[in-house]
Amino acid sequence: MIKTNSEREFFQLTVNRNTVPVGKVDFEGGRQVKKTDLTKSGSYKTDKIISYHISINQSGKEISDAKVTDILSTPKISYIKNSFKIEKGKWVIVNNRWVLKNKINVTEQFTINFISDSQFSVDLGHIKAGEGYRINYKAKANYNLQNGEIVENIASLWSSKIKIINSIVKTTYREAGGNAEGYVYSITLHKKDEVSGMPLTGAIFRVIRDRNGTTVGEFTTDSAGEVTSLNLLKDTYKIKEIKAPAGYQLFKRKFKITPDKFNNEKTYDLEVLNKRGLVEVN
Repeated sequence: MIKTNSEREFFQLTVNRNTVPVGKVDFEGGRQVKKTDLTKSGSYKTDKIISYHISINQSGKEISDAKVTDILSTPKISYIKNSFKIEKGKWVIVNNRWVLKNKINVTEQFTINFISDSQFSVDLGHIKAGEGYRINYKAKANYNLQNGEIVENIASLWSSKIKIINSIVKTTYREAGGNAEGYVYSITLHKKDEVSGMPLTGAIFRVIRDRNGTTVGEFTTDSAGEVTSLNLLKDTYKIKEIKAPAGYQLFKRKFKITPDKFNNEKTYDLEVLNKRGLVEVN
């Protein structure tokens, strides 16, 4: 059942003859406008600088003991600490978008607690009904971002130590005029006996992205002697065997896979041969 007036619609859901109120959705100019306790957006200023905006209390409710936490979950991304700005005002809808009206800079009234270079919190205290905030800041990648790369960030709003909402932002970097393919590449490892060519199970390989030194993952060959590292960017990767199959020597040579080695199917196949014998113990 739906009840309607000029400003809002109240939705009710009926399941097995039981009617449950779902909530209300506000409209402006005939278009749906979502009210939330916290939202976050991000955009790139350069190939290394990301500008973030955390909007708090567009729902206009009263929030006691309010606290915002934030995590830059992508490795090698850090805050530009002197870029932080906190604004206070009232969220209103103008031309179907949220605008913080009558905003004032209240940065000096709060303390940004940096838990690390990639995590902070700020206590906003008691937020009155109708009060809104926005936290603006910049973050920096400590390497050149790859075309199509996604940087992930998680902001959360808490009330009296109870989490109200998470906002996960995934910002994709695109070069000017470029076609960002994204995470569509893969590397398949084929592990075999050096003499017989028999597939070897149980070898473990570590795949590292060379650009930022982060570990993509550790992968174990299956009964066919194969394992595939999926969802890769077209970038350079280093591969190292960290555990040999039972009864075989560890393959100590490291492999470096450069972007030009990926074929038209966006894959690369690497064959690794092992000698029988025990692994040396240092």
